[in-house]
Amino acid sequence: MISSSMRRSRTRILWSNPGNPPDSVARALGIEPRRFSRALHKIKAASDLSGPDRVVIYSNGAVTDEQNQPLGNLHDED
Repeated sequence: MISSSMRRSRTRILWSNPGNPPDSVARALGIEPRRFSRALHKIKAASDLSGPDRVVIYSNGAVTDEQNQPLGNLHDED
């Protein structure tokens, strides 16, 4: 079994800035921008984070907080 840290090492960071990611991040993940926005807000809300809180978005859809703690995956949200 491959650990999550090993899988993440094969992925790249798409976004790690404060604020809302641009639509290009959603397109890079193959997700419609509106669905992407809803999914990201849902992931943040589940972790008691708000819009301005910084998260890291990876090319596999994984989302972590600034301390690299997994929060969810954008592909798993409705």
